[in-house]
This record gives sequence, structure tokens and C-alpha cells, in this order.
Amino acid sequence: MCGSGTLLIEAAMIAMDLPAQIFRKRFGFQNWKNYDADLFSKIKEFRVNRIRQFDGKIVGYDIDARMLNAARMNVEAAEMEDVIEIKKQNFFDSKKSFSHC
Repeated sequence: MCGSGTLLIEAAMIAMDLPAQIFRKRFGFQNWKNYDADLFSKIKEFRVNRIRQFDGKIVGYDIDARMLNAARMNVEAAEMEDVIEIKKQNFFDSKKSFSHC
């Protein structure tokens, strides 16, 4: 049920308050005539400073080896291996453990 890992990655980004497209090098609006590089830099810095530590683990389960492989590749590309775990297991047969803070 983890599919290609998109929902797992988005959950991790929400948990860390990580801005979308944070690793992107260029945006189309940077070619606009009235693009303000200083303003964009300030906005980006403000958002980056809001990123928070996430000590939990987001776990995705699937029984399809192709989906597991795709999910692992996407999690690696998003640099989220320390936050997201992918397991081969039928979701409905899995046992979840919950820890309370």
C-alpha cells in the first residue's frame, strides 16, 4: 500500500515543516522581468529556518516488489531514508507499535 512512496514523503515533509521543492535549483518565475532575487532569498531563508527535527519513523508497507523498489528509490531521491522505512509485508497482516511521548 505504500505505492511509489509519494504519500510517505509528503507525510515526512509535513512532519518536518519542510517546504515543497526545497531541493529544486531553479524555478520558472526566476526568469520573469520583475523577479526580485533578494526577496526570494529572504522568503526561502524564512521557510528553511522553520524546518523542525522529526524523531519519529514513517513506515510504508507493500507486498509488490516493484512498488517497494519504486518507493525506496523515491525516498532516497528525497533524502528521507532516515525518516521513512519501507517494509515488505501485507499491510492488513502487519502489527503496529505506538510509542507515547
